[in-house]
Amino acid sequence: MTVGELLNNRRVALNKTAIVLAREIGYDYPNYIYMMESGTSQIPLERMPQLVQALGFTKMERVEFLKKVLQEQRPRLYKIFKEAFGINNVKTRKVVTVRRKK
Repeated sequence: MTVGELLNNRRVALNKTAIVLAREIGYDYPNYIYMMESGTSQIPLERMPQLVQALGFTKMERVEFLKKVLQEQRPRLYKIFKEAFGINNVKTRKVVTVRRKK
């Protein structure tokens, strides 16, 4: 499933129109929502906080959504994050889990 399909499915599941979602993330018109859903426009990272909030993503869903956006739309940036922060690195996950327990 593409980022656009995921975005559309989530919006529809929440019974939100494109105009409502557009206004919730700071746009006046729904055109940009349709463009993001169709894949003709990238999801702007600066709108990501408003978007995941409007779509009601949990913290884990937010991380997975951002990861998917970066993989699909900004692969060079995803590669940098992956190399720098060990995304998908089992040892990193264990360290994060241990630190949370303290």
